Amino acid sequence: MTSVQAKRNHWKTEYIKFINKIENEKRKTHATEKIRYLLLDINKDSIPELFIENDVWLTDYRRSDIVVTSNNKKIDTLYFNLLISDLRYIPGKNKIYNQYFYKFIGFDYIISVKKGKFKVTGGMYPYSEEATLKHYEWNNKKVSKKTYKKKLKAAFNKKKSRKIRGKFVSAAKIKKRIRAY
Repeated sequence: MTSVQAKRNHWKTEYIKFINKIENEKRKTHATEKIRYLLLDINKDSIPELFIENDVWLTDYRRSDIVVTSNNKKIDTLYFNLLISDLRYIPGKNKIYNQYFYKFIGFDYIISVKKGKFKVTGGMYPYSEEATLKHYEWNNKKVSKKTYKKKLKAAFNKKKSRKIRGKFVSAAKIKKRIRAY
């Protein structure tokens, strides 16, 4: 591999290092649960995002699922709980949608990737009477329920989206896919 190829493929090295770090931590904890991986190019920049489905309680990563992106120099990470959320994307539109509920509050986040960094917009709302939150918020500003729904619909068309599920593979398989990408 030439130095130009190595620079162009730096993301591959970083992703594999990240996977190795997670897998090493899993071995240290003697966990039997699975950690599975998926590559998906959300923003069509030829560097796919790495989705990590994590059922193991790891020191550095809690029990969160992880999404990793790169600008081919360094990586950026976001943490989710895929088990309790609705994680979706629209092919070719550089948008990931994460909806989840916690303590009677609903959360809608739209994530995009720009220059190897995640950009998050969205809001939260009371999901039931028991919620401590009593109003709607979009990007940390109070809004009406109608405005919230309008902003959410404009930010992410759920009808055109696909669930991010079911295509996850082992660490060994994802490393092969990363090298071949």
